[in-house]
Amino acid sequence: MKELEWLLLASILLSWLVASMVLRLVEHWQLVQSPTYRSSHVLPTANGGGLGIVAAYAPLVAVVAASGAGRPDIA
Repeated sequence: MKELEWLLLASILLSWLVASMVLRLVEHWQLVQSPTYRSSHVLPTANGGGLGIVAAYAPLVAVVAASGAGRPDIA
């Protein structure tokens, strides 16, 4: 179970790192949503932070699936 805990921690940290880098790039490239009268936000909002979460999480899921970690032993 220790391997899964470390992979979860690595996933969280990597997601945070990649998402922050993506948001910086999005702001640099000015890929932001400007608020309109129908918006729920009042400041321009950067898009694309979820891309960092997927980019960090997907490879770790693949590693866990390939290693067989977390599978119950079948007797």
